[in-house]
Amino acid sequence: MKKLSPNYRITQEDIARGSKLFAKEFAEGIALTEQERYFSDVLLDAADIHRQTGTWPTVSEVYDYWEKKNHAAEHRRIASWQDGYTFTQRDFDTLAEEELGPMFDFVSTAKNLKSKTGAFPTIGDVRAEMKLSRVRF
Repeated sequence: MKKLSPNYRITQEDIARGSKLFAKEFAEGIALTEQERYFSDVLLDAADIHRQTGTWPTVSEVYDYWEKKNHAAEHRRIASWQDGYTFTQRDFDTLAEEELGPMFDFVSTAKNLKSKTGAFPTIGDVRAEMKLSRVRF
């Protein structure tokens, strides 16, 4: 799939094209291709960034926006977990898919605790360890 150059700055004309893609799917009921979905997602979020900042973002800035949104969602997900829950091997296997970000930090800390103690830690144990290490979660 062809991707936009990270340095490319989105323009008002691009947003007009993105609106046509959005309308194609939702007004006309025509499914977008993977390429069109990517362009539509970039352009819709670029328009949101423009509304917030007054400046048209680069594609790289849209990617950064996505990363911040994903990290915020991970923080909310972790915050919703109960302190007394004990991790299982299945949790480690399932959550190990992340390669960076808050979830990666949290699961890595949990795995390190298991390596140290030999027992699966609780969510509270991981939070306490991260607080000691001053890692934000």
